[in-house]
Amino acid sequence: MWNAALALAGGELARWTVVSANDEEGVMRARAVTRIFRRVDDVRISVTLDGNGQTRVDVVSVSLRRKRDLGGNARRIHHFMRELDAKLGATEAQILDATREPQFTA
Repeated sequence: MWNAALALAGGELARWTVVSANDEEGVMRARAVTRIFRRVDDVRISVTLDGNGQTRVDVVSVSLRRKRDLGGNARRIHHFMRELDAKLGATEAQILDATREPQFTA
């Protein structure tokens, strides 16, 4: 998961570059440049394990030097997650909804 996320943020996604990456902490920081006005946004990606031992990927995107992003940060996060799922070959059944408690059956 870490290597796939690092590859995406490190150049596989257009206009993204990795600024720092610490695999021991599971945190990387990247910069993404907007398409139209070439504005720089800060992206933080963390890859950790949740309480059930499932891999968890959290992404935060913040616009630098502007108050409104017109939904650009949300679109960037969704795009990153879709690309990560595709890169890993994840199916709908394998993707957990972070807003719901996992349902385990015996």
